[in-house]
Amino acid sequence: MRYRLDPNVEAFDDGRVLLGGDPTRLMRLSDAGARFVVSRLLAPSTPGERQLVERLADASMAHPIAEPAGGVAAVVPVVIVPVKDRPEALGLCLASLVASGVREIVVVDDGSADAKAHAEVASRHGARLVRRGSSGGPSAARMAGWRSLDPLPEIVAFVDSDVVVTLERWDALLVHFSAPECGLVAPRVVHRPGPTAVDRYEALASPLDLGPDPAPIRAGSRVSYVPSAAVVVRSSAFEEVDGFDEALDVGEDVDLLWRLADAGWLCRYEPAVTVVHEGRSKLPELLHRRFDYGRSAAVLDQRHPGALPPLRGSRWSGAVAVLVATGHPVLAAAVVVGNVEAMARKVGAIPDARRVASRLVVRGHLGFLRQAARALLRPWFPVTIVASLLSRRVRRVAAVALLAEPIVTHRRRAESPSFLVWTALCWADDLAYSAGVWVGCVRARRFGPLLPDVRRWAGRSASGRQN
Repeated sequence: MRYRLDPNVEAFDDGRVLLGGDPTRLMRLSDAGARFVVSRLLAPSTPGERQLVERLADASMAHPIAEPAGGVAAVVPVVIVPVKDRPEALGLCLASLVASGVREIVVVDDGSADAKAHAEVASRHGARLVRRGSSGGPSAARMAGWRSLDPLPEIVAFVDSDVVVTLERWDALLVHFSAPECGLVAPRVVHRPGPTAVDRYEALASPLDLGPDPAPIRAGSRVSYVPSAAVVVRSSAFEEVDGFDEALDVGEDVDLLWRLADAGWLCRYEPAVTVVHEGRSKLPELLHRRFDYGRSAAVLDQRHPGALPPLRGSRWSGAVAVLVATGHPVLAAAVVVGNVEAMARKVGAIPDARRVASRLVVRGHLGFLRQAARALLRPWFPVTIVASLLSRRVRRVAAVALLAEPIVTHRRRAESPSFLVWTALCWADDLAYSAGVWVGCVRARRFGPLLPDVRRWAGRSASGRQN
């Protein structure tokens, strides 16, 4: 498999020092390593090169190129499709799967009111039907399909009935399983275009769409989850962690991914493949789903303590954020300078150590400040409202946070609704999610999703010389 260096990775000291990744870090290379990565297109052929590429990929500084390799492309997975009361959507989904080359499809009817309609659709497209007498939710339906497989294939895909698979081949996903440690791969999920402002908002701001950049999937990173709308799994990995948790009605996809990661399996997001999801076109439906996403935070925190802080960074960043919010920009600048000096000493004796340290520090602080602005509006929204009633300074900070995200995101999205509509939808989205977080935390009596994690003093840096 070939790899491509992430476009955001910067090289210093004639390529012997790389800055980038997720979270941002510094990696030192040997002269041989610097020569190997200079082209940014990496085809490892020696044990040393393979070891270096593995470290770069683990740090999100390099990504596998989705291209057929070694016969993996010939394997078309069995696809399990859970469905409840969606015969028309199921027909579109199954037609797209058949057109993509899938030969075995298992439809699991999760207690639909019109069982005959779903059976007819499944039969028309050559799918095998598994019928549940009562609804147990998507996780239970997926697991019923899984348990019906005999023999168990090496690779299995789960595709929701409101998804249309647009790929002609499965190669770009399946090639990742040539790495024996790969347990799950997920494509990009985009919203089906529609005429309403909510459709346009969903197409640009859906939490199911993780963007155009590939990444490993793990807690605390840019891609910390992928939706279960479409995933491909290695059966041995899926079986090892007991699959989807049937007790979860929301958040089951995040839970599965994190259990796979805890068990040592690699999970990857591959946006070279795109599927289309029939999202929420009406505002009440969208807000109800956002509420459910927020509600899942406390349940996930029970299973994965500390994995869902609303704000994560170093104490340096926390100090800068507090000083900026309390109106002390000069002191904040002094903290930044001190942080740069401390980081320069940690970076060590390389050319332009302060410039490298400055890049590392500034990236960290800017990312933390954006996280803080988002936290004021999403999990902390009720606290922000109460504090704003009591403090003029908090009102000013909250006003900046309220406007900053809509302004930044609206400018980046050419096809978005008008700024006023976009802003109103952003605020409604945040409020629904925040309400879900608080309801979930109160019910579970767990408040981890509301507590920041600023336990570290320094930014992360990879030391040691890599071949």
